[in-house]
Amino acid sequence: MFWFNGWTVYLMKGVSNMAIKKYIGARYAPQFMGAWDKTSEYAALSVVYTNEQSYVSRKTVPANTEITNTEFWIKSADWNAQVTQYNKNVEQYEKEVLKYSDTVNDLVGKTVYAYNTKDDMAADKRVQLNDTLMTCGYAEIGDKKGSFYKVVAQTSAKAIALQNNLYAEPFEVYENNTEYVTPEQFGAVGDGVTDDTVAFNDALQSTCVLYLRNTTYAINPDIGIQCANKAIIGNGATIKALPSGKLGYTIINIENSTQASIENLTIIGDRNEHTGTGGEWGHGINIKDSLNVTVNNVTVKNCWGDGIYIGNASDDTPKAQCKNIKILNCIISNNRRNNISVISADNFLIDNCTIENCNGTAPESGINVEVNNADTQWCEGTISNCYFFNNKKNNLSVITNPTGHTIYIIGNHFDCTTNNDYFDMQISGDSIIKGNVIHNMKNCALAKWKDGEVWCDGLVIVKPSTASASTYSSIFTSYTESTGVFKITNTVANTTGFKHPFFFGRSVSDSILFNNQYSETDISNYHSNGKLIGNGNTPCYYGYTKAFDNGETYTDMFSNATSPVTHNYTSVTDPFETKYVNRGTSDITITGPDFTGTIKARTTATLVYDGTSMYIIN
Repeated sequence: MFWFNGWTVYLMKGVSNMAIKKYIGARYAPQFMGAWDKTSEYAALSVVYTNEQSYVSRKTVPANTEITNTEFWIKSADWNAQVTQYNKNVEQYEKEVLKYSDTVNDLVGKTVYAYNTKDDMAADKRVQLNDTLMTCGYAEIGDKKGSFYKVVAQTSAKAIALQNNLYAEPFEVYENNTEYVTPEQFGAVGDGVTDDTVAFNDALQSTCVLYLRNTTYAINPDIGIQCANKAIIGNGATIKALPSGKLGYTIINIENSTQASIENLTIIGDRNEHTGTGGEWGHGINIKDSLNVTVNNVTVKNCWGDGIYIGNASDDTPKAQCKNIKILNCIISNNRRNNISVISADNFLIDNCTIENCNGTAPESGINVEVNNADTQWCEGTISNCYFFNNKKNNLSVITNPTGHTIYIIGNHFDCTTNNDYFDMQISGDSIIKGNVIHNMKNCALAKWKDGEVWCDGLVIVKPSTASASTYSSIFTSYTESTGVFKITNTVANTTGFKHPFFFGRSVSDSILFNNQYSETDISNYHSNGKLIGNGNTPCYYGYTKAFDNGETYTDMFSNATSPVTHNYTSVTDPFETKYVNRGTSDITITGPDFTGTIKARTTATLVYDGTSMYIIN
């Protein structure tokens, strides 16, 4: 005998693995006290009810204690919720019964011919028109895919060919249940090896909703699953592409559709088993010329081309514009060309997705918005609350987009690694970029490329990298080809150790930089084409800039420098007047055309260039 945690345990001699347990201690039983009375005092383990909910007291409850006080009361039951759930269960059971009623009525008084499998049924030469047939399995007896059939004279998508030019048409067991069918009803095996493509497409032809088991289905991507105007409910299932050698394929295809959805599913491409070497168009989900498509809680990975492609069936011929496309709560990973390509889409939304590890063949972007033909295509939509990580080239690219169509980039998190070769964001066209965060910036947080008005507001740079020293290494870069307004406001950047400009501008006009803060004080190593936008901590820069050329600044300058700083204006061409506020403890040296001057620490001065001479007014 021994004692353990309030129990006396007796080991019986000669009986292995057996004990008699005896509880020693106080005995408590709940007391049902009826309706709760706030003015009453209750002992521990009192059960009361109020507002169709029951509560149990944790300990003695003083009078006038609120029932919502969790120190004394704990909710034990929500009767309303229970009753609601019971009603839902009853309704579901009623549906399950009703969906079989027609079948039962059809079978009453009839002789039913039974077979082990569909192949056995198809081989029977005795069947006649209007006979009733039954299989105990589909491919194998007992595989739970058996069904009832009626012998008919005409074929259909669901019919099985018999002898004597007859066909076995499945009873519409789900005739009264428009909710779904399963691929197993049409012969799918779901073992991850057997090709289930035909079963999937036959099932989708018969209904609007396909309901999957939590298993793995093998699909021939060269044929693909046709999902126009359909819904696939995955229930955690996996669709895995069989190896292909083609330049391009589509695992799930949505084309010329007005309504479609895919949810709770994993799609795996064949990039690790691909038998060819060329091409870049093996897509996980292909959406073309379609409206009102939702992809929710779907993982797409390891595709030979894009994880998801959104565009037109033809780049050169005006087609139906994709519209109202939603990619929500998805993981798009390790696809070979782009994780997501947006080629032609109006009012698209990519929200709360993880976009990671794209690599293999150009462009290798996390998300790539790239209009192929500005005469027939455009993109307008929102990319929000997404996490970008370790995409080979750009985390996010807007390569081409006609002006007048805005891309909104809101509240995203960008995280670079040593594998990132280019930029966090490369933007062409009209864009509004607000409230984003960047970790481990390698080359450039935001590069403006080609036409359009770009406004970046509230960007936070947590940890820039010092690994790269490329030509365009800066927080903000404007390419030579860039035109239009580049507006940079309310940026906060920890740039310690980052030896490149806050802003690197080429051929930029009508640009605005306002209320940006960065910590780097050593600007002596800025690129020769870099612009001296101000130097210091809080704030580093206020103002409005009309133009940027080599070394030219048209704005007030603020500095908190604690070590000597030189601002170089030797290549200035246009007259300007700039106020310098030196809040630091070190002097600022100004160099210009045939000029060298000093702005002392803790002083304010005005720098003037009249087109011929440069001078300082203290």
